[in-house]
Amino acid sequence: MDARTGSRRAAGRWCFSVSLGVVLAVAAPAQAALRDRGSGLIYDDDLNITWLADANYAQTSGYDADGRMTWAIAMNWVANLTYYDSVRDVTYSDWRLPVSDFCSYINCTGSEMGHLFYLELGGVGTFDISTTYNSNYSLFHNVPEQADYWSGTGNFGSSSSLVWGFDFDNGVQSLQGNPSPTGQYGEEYAWALRTGDVVPEPASFLLVGTGLSDSPEVAFGRLNGVVGDIAVKQSGDSVVTRSRDGLPRRRPQDFRSCERY
Repeated sequence: MDARTGSRRAAGRWCFSVSLGVVLAVAAPAQAALRDRGSGLIYDDDLNITWLADANYAQTSGYDADGRMTWAIAMNWVANLTYYDSVRDVTYSDWRLPVSDFCSYINCTGSEMGHLFYLELGGVGTFDISTTYNSNYSLFHNVPEQADYWSGTGNFGSSSSLVWGFDFDNGVQSLQGNPSPTGQYGEEYAWALRTGDVVPEPASFLLVGTGLSDSPEVAFGRLNGVVGDIAVKQSGDSVVTRSRDGLPRRRPQDFRSCERY
């Protein structure tokens, strides 16, 4: 075997190891977690939602004296809420109340608040979250005592027109209050969240150091929740990539160590 052949084989092995490493890095599932995005925003990458770190922002912002509101007022507040993200210099206005399932009593992890209480914060049914929690609890602040929260999910088939709510003082989910627009009866807290992350997923962060990270043509990522194709092959003096849509894209050859191995 001459030196040139050995060099090509070595380059081929190197290119294969880089490609395999990229594939494994993309394919490996990330552990679900709460992520502090800064500026008072906490991302749940399990449900793909972003919570306000302030659990009683209606009071903090001055909208309501103590943060307890009827459901109608809470829905109006969150629909008109704007929040400035000083880290990314963006103002978000797509806030909502949490979605609930129809589970009643404790261990209701199918709702967004139940998921947060039990699976993310380590809450235990019938115990106040302020006494039983994990390290994620420190990501949030201003959780009121007797923290009973509205969801955005109503049960309007009954004459009482109740709304699902969640109590952070005992982990109980139930139909709560009467969402009348006036009066003290039926007042609860409201915790705002929005769908999605505030940090865009980088297209080519795994290609840094390979010489290809500056090329949008070889960028990859998720498309509708599915990891995109990252097939790269040699074709004469061009590198051919195939994106998730299957269309070939070419760029000038700058990866000659992979040529004809």
